[in-house]
Amino acid sequence: LQSTFFTVPVIAMYCPPRLYQSICSSEQGTKQGFVLGLIVDKANQYMVRSNRESGFGRYDVVMEPKNAKDSSVIMEFKVYDPEDGEESLEDTAKNALLQIEEKQYSADLVQRGIPEDHILKYGFSFEGEKCLIRKS
Repeated sequence: LQSTFFTVPVIAMYCPPRLYQSICSSEQGTKQGFVLGLIVDKANQYMVRSNRESGFGRYDVVMEPKNAKDSSVIMEFKVYDPEDGEESLEDTAKNALLQIEEKQYSADLVQRGIPEDHILKYGFSFEGEKCLIRKS
């Protein structure tokens, strides 16, 4: 299946200094809000949900398609923290994807009849003005 919004497995993003000062400098919650703002134009195609329970935890963002032929998306956001044993943004993004699997965030979508192979999973990692996105 081809995603209509993220088409590469790893995306590096630069946050310009002015934008960084106003939006990107805070922790995970504001970064999550920033990404939600970027996907708001998909609201006619997707039901966008944030911080809802599914499986054994609360996912950060889920996009459930209004058309059953489209893919669903699960996004998990993490801020790089070397105290958690992470050595790089790559480690943080992998931990975000691991959390999606371990906490079974896809359970709610699967229960509603969305096949697992129609669920795209993305781990976002942030450190200051740097962002790395990994797709499982």
